[in-house]
Amino acid sequence: MSIIIEPVARTRPVSVASTLVQPIIAERIRALVVPEASVGPIETGDALWVREGFTVLERQRRRNLLSMRYAGEGRRYDVPWPSALTKPEPGVRDAGSMPVTASRLTLLVESVRRCALGDVSADEAMAAGVSIDGAGYGVVGFPFLRPYDDPGPALEFMYRQQHRDDTEAPQVAVVEFSALSRNIAHLAAQRAAQEMLA
Repeated sequence: MSIIIEPVARTRPVSVASTLVQPIIAERIRALVVPEASVGPIETGDALWVREGFTVLERQRRRNLLSMRYAGEGRRYDVPWPSALTKPEPGVRDAGSMPVTASRLTLLVESVRRCALGDVSADEAMAAGVSIDGAGYGVVGFPFLRPYDDPGPALEFMYRQQHRDDTEAPQVAVVEFSALSRNIAHLAAQRAAQEMLA
């Protein structure tokens, strides 16, 4: 099956907690609730390349590949690396340190709504990782957390764990997206190939 890639208005990075990456890949999460200031002026049609935590491995096999592990995974990945650039030192890196060449997910923005965290709807909270958990609402990545009675407090817990925001009523962007399991550079190459065939 081939996916038709629509032209992308702009590209920019977005840091995503490692607990959300696999649910995004599995299409169980279809929205992010992020501090409004952290994403800037994104709009429908933009593409976000996902930054996530990773570990640069001690042993590097080839000069043009960066050997690494994504946070929470044991598998080794070798991602393309410009041989003219010095590789990062071995060790654990936070999401903000991830170079675009190591990103494995691209989010195509379908809608953006800016509001106070408390104004995020129940449907938006569910799309962002809040789930119905037997006696209430649970949070992706926290299986042993006592369920909340309402999706709002569950979303607030998840948001504050990811963003360490102590603001009383933080302004957020609810970003709905479709996720592609590929690097944004590969997305651009696919789009160029489609344009040549058209």
